[in-house]
Amino acid sequence: MTYREAERCIRDAAFAIGRALVVLFLALRERYVTDRHRSNHPGRWEWFERVYRVAPPIARNFTTVFGVVRYFR
Repeated sequence: MTYREAERCIRDAAFAIGRALVVLFLALRERYVTDRHRSNHPGRWEWFERVYRVAPPIARNFTTVFGVVRYFR
């Protein structure tokens, strides 16, 4: 294996770890928001005196320096 090939493999692995950390961050933020602002009524929650209903998650793409991360919101 040449140095260039090794460097490319290391870069690909680092970017994969970066994307995984972005997914973890998004999941933790979603959990924080839903846990902190959950009301006593299932299927809805409140945020700054506004009531929101829980909807099915929609797939979205988030472009980062590590590449595109697909998540659901």
